[in-house]
Amino acid sequence: MTQKNWTRDELILALDFYIDHRTALPPQSSSTALQFSRELRKVAPDMGASHAAYRNLNAIFMKLANFQAIDPQYTAQGRKGLQRGGRSDANLWELFSSDPKRLKEIANAIKQAAGQVSTHEGDDVDTIVEATEGRILSRLHTFRERNRGLVKAKKVEVLKREGKLACEVCEFDFDNAYGAHSTAAIEVHHRLPLSALPEQRKTKLSDLALVCANCHRIIHSRNPWFEIDELRKELRITVG
Repeated sequence: MTQKNWTRDELILALDFYIDHRTALPPQSSSTALQFSRELRKVAPDMGASHAAYRNLNAIFMKLANFQAIDPQYTAQGRKGLQRGGRSDANLWELFSSDPKRLKEIANAIKQAAGQVSTHEGDDVDTIVEATEGRILSRLHTFRERNRGLVKAKKVEVLKREGKLACEVCEFDFDNAYGAHSTAAIEVHHRLPLSALPEQRKTKLSDLALVCANCHRIIHSRNPWFEIDELRKELRITVG
């Protein structure tokens, strides 16, 4: 079986595992290593669990050796690890090696979210850049934003409170522009950090923000995604 490239989700879990066992990796035959292999298969592309060789222990320990090669604590001892890891390995190391707590939060969130929504859910949204936290949490975010009941309730709540529907970023007034059709035009964005989504199974209306389609696309156009307040400030500086 031809191995697929490691996804960002898998790499996050692998780096978290590596950091947990940084001083001494467990033996390949250990129950700890076997359990981690099972966890990886749950988040693998197409789930891959039916393939006995998918992310087998040899492949896993090669990836861990890639992390050893870019770990200053490891190389300072005169050891090299396994060279020629992917660019994504170095990128994740730079992001998370100094913040293991955040890495652990994201890794745990990925494990929890793996069974909540398909990794292919919302693949038609080609304007969304995969978030720093990986594909599974990005898709769960999109899935929550498309909950029709929540979207409708948020619009009703804002309309009742403000008397109009407007983008929370650029302040475009949908009621003024579209009248009775405003509720069909404005979109909803989920504010919560992606790592909080799996545990926050019940979304509150306060977790949601009303945005225009343009601002919503810009929010999801980079990695990491824009925060509402961050994009609002940047827009005001640009417009003057």
